[in-house]
Order: sequence, then C-alpha cells, then structure tokens
Amino acid sequence: MGWVDLHVHILPGIDDGSQDLETSLQMGEALYRLGFDTLCATPHVKQGVWDGQREEVEALTRVIEDELLGRLRPPGNGDEVNLRVITGGEHFLDASFFRRVEEKRLLEYPLERAVLVELSLMPGASHAGVREALFRVRVQGIRPVLAHPERYDASHRSIDWIEQLRDDGVSMLCDLLSLAGRSGRASRRAFERMVDRDLVDGVCSDAHGVGDVHALDVALPRLERMAGSAGLERYLTWGRALTG
Repeated sequence: MGWVDLHVHILPGIDDGSQDLETSLQMGEALYRLGFDTLCATPHVKQGVWDGQREEVEALTRVIEDELLGRLRPPGNGDEVNLRVITGGEHFLDASFFRRVEEKRLLEYPLERAVLVELSLMPGASHAGVREALFRVRVQGIRPVLAHPERYDASHRSIDWIEQLRDDGVSMLCDLLSLAGRSGRASRRAFERMVDRDLVDGVCSDAHGVGDVHALDVALPRLERMAGSAGLERYLTWGRALTG
C-alpha cells in the first residue's frame, strides 16, 4: 500500500494550482512514481476568490483519475495500477466557512468527517480567536486538519500555540515543500521543531505544479533523516484513516 497526499492542487484551472490538464497529469504521474497511491485534490475555497463548487470539483477529480489511469496503464499493459484521486478542499477560515458548515457544503475528506482549513499567511497576521473558531468546527462533529502549520508567522516565533491546538483535537498537516526550503528558512525550522516535539500528524506535498513535485526528491530524504524510516512512513500514511 502506498502513501497518501492529503493536500495537492492538481485540478486544472480551478485555483492557483495546475493551470491545464497536461500539468495535472504530469503532477499525478510524478507523485505516483514517488510512491503515492491516493491523491486528495484540495482546491482553495475562499470567499470572493475561489468558490469550491462540489459538482465542479468532483467532475474534475474523476477526469484526472481516469486520464492518469489511462496514462499509467496503457492498452496491452497488464500491470496493475493502484491510484485514486479523491475530492477535498482547502478552506480559508473566515465567516463564509461557517456558512458552508451550516449549509453542509464543506469539501470534506471522504472517510471521516474531517476538513482541511488554512489561516492567513500574511506576515504578522493575528490568529486571535482561532482556537475558539476551531472549537466551533469540532462541536459540529468535524475534525479540523490545519494546513501547513509550520508556515504561519506565529509558528516562526513559537510553536506553543500549535501544541495547544493539537491538544484540543486539531490535526496538523505539514508541507513537505517547507523542508525543501520553498517557504523559507523560518518555516523549515518550525517544521523541524514540530517533528522534535511530536506535533506532526501527517505530511503532504501541497504541490501547485510539476516543479513542486520534483522538490519532494529533496524533502523526503530530509524527513527520513529527521524521523527515521518508520516516522516517514507514519507521516505519509496517516491520511489513510481519512481516505480509506
């Protein structure tokens, strides 16, 4: 059984990720060659920017999976290809998010009531009230999965707030790209501190293009050196509980 990528912007033309079908297929093929057999398409969902309509997301997800299987398993090739592309969404935590909760329009992970959420990445952004906001999510029976916690400005100063959220029941999904240096030295150091303090639940690509996938060739060995082969496997398969 392969790895699970819980956060990848592989759907073409829907947000700031892949802009065309060929790029999406190249991303998916490269992730599969690395060892991922489950790709969760998580387009941004943010009011006034990206709408995240379920019908569009699900339709594009099916197209990508069908096209990838055709590319990886051409006619006459009897080799089995175990690859799934499933639906999710990266929801910006704002007032519109809670409207989507009430209207049951979240793009949740398929197996368990869990949803990927992100906060503002602006330097100096205040995350006051985020603990209370995520509590509101949890009382709805939904597990919040926090996207790229190592990239927030607050985490560059201290990861104590991350530990507090995790104690509350919020799961932490870190970007492998941070270990490759794509988000700066402060994000990489925050990721390393989170590993040291056992605050990481899972890791993902958060890839927006083919170059991001290639950067995993740097990130994966770094993570294995930090966490060992067992730790690497645990982080990369943690998402199985959310996706099957």
